[in-house]
Amino acid sequence: MEEVINLKTIKPVRGLATVELFDSTGKKIKEVKSENMITTHTKNHLKWDMKEDFFRGCPGNLPAEPTYCLDNIALTTANITPTDAALEDAGVAIGWCNKAAYSGSDIFRGTLNTAESYASNDKVHWVFDWPTHSANGTFQTIVWGRIATGWPLNGFHAFTKIFLGLLSASQTDFTGLDYYDGFLWTNRSGLLEKRSIDNVYEVIDSFSMPSEYGLSSRGFCFGGNFLWNLTRYYVYKINPSDRKIVDSIWTPEQDMADVIWKDGLLWLGNGSKFFILDPISKTVVADFIPPVGCYKGHFTLDGNSIWVRRDYWAYKVDLTSKSILNVVYIPSSSQPLDIALDEEGALAVITKKDLVKIPDIQIGAKALLPQPITKTSDNTMKVTYEFIFEE
Repeated sequence: MEEVINLKTIKPVRGLATVELFDSTGKKIKEVKSENMITTHTKNHLKWDMKEDFFRGCPGNLPAEPTYCLDNIALTTANITPTDAALEDAGVAIGWCNKAAYSGSDIFRGTLNTAESYASNDKVHWVFDWPTHSANGTFQTIVWGRIATGWPLNGFHAFTKIFLGLLSASQTDFTGLDYYDGFLWTNRSGLLEKRSIDNVYEVIDSFSMPSEYGLSSRGFCFGGNFLWNLTRYYVYKINPSDRKIVDSIWTPEQDMADVIWKDGLLWLGNGSKFFILDPISKTVVADFIPPVGCYKGHFTLDGNSIWVRRDYWAYKVDLTSKSILNVVYIPSSSQPLDIALDEEGALAVITKKDLVKIPDIQIGAKALLPQPITKTSDNTMKVTYEFIFEE
């Protein structure tokens, strides 16, 4: 008899999160519960686990194991209904814990309660505790994922597709990138390269962006049918057809690092502030100070949000509320520089030598609580998370 196993009919594991808040006397003052959702990344790992049982011992190559995304539990500021959307806002992790007991002074980390945690045939019962000095703040989402701890904020590791060897050792390092008119454009200290959109990224055309007074290029963008070349003191408006300077605009401050075109305006960024410039009147019409420092001012716009880069981190910030929506750690072999959104909406990062694509972050399960929880140094907290195997 032939038995067919349909992976699409496998029921996902059900998850239930419970948060209990206690006052200084140990009295419970709040209890909140919520069911979770299991992400595609965890489902793919479940399917791989089942396939591995049947592959075991057979000659041949088992497909590579998908990334395991249930390493840590994190308490985040996200307040949206969780879905499987790529790069969905996960918020800032105000507390986290791995699967080990801990008794140190970390202001974010909790401890696994080994006495109350257990597993049976039909469920896994995780219990985590946070003392008075840890995880103080407000959160509304509980996430299982691969936490990335950093200063000043905690976030999550990213999935990456790294295209290595774009530059040889003898070539100048990358300094910027942009996606425009169906092509990837890369900047190497003023040498603008037009590249194909594929896994090869072959250079189709290149030219040196013109400037004056020997000023080197710091950033570039396309907008309003022109190419804009940012230098230390000026933004040059360039006709892309004859590649000649049409006009120049003084920058609001020296040492701006990046320039973006949006809705007829130029956005310029440096290490602490973003300026919105009217290219016709050549005046600043607004500015924006993000809640976190942005190293060298590299950024990209995403609807009503802005992604800013700081060292190996990318922060997504709401332009209206200035709240931090996402914190992503960028794993790369060399220093990340400029960032952009690619033709598919993935975050793209140019390093000194490589192009790094970030299609998503490493999260395995999410639970949105019905209301925010605020913990202070007067409170201890217990989070119980059950994974129930339904057959």
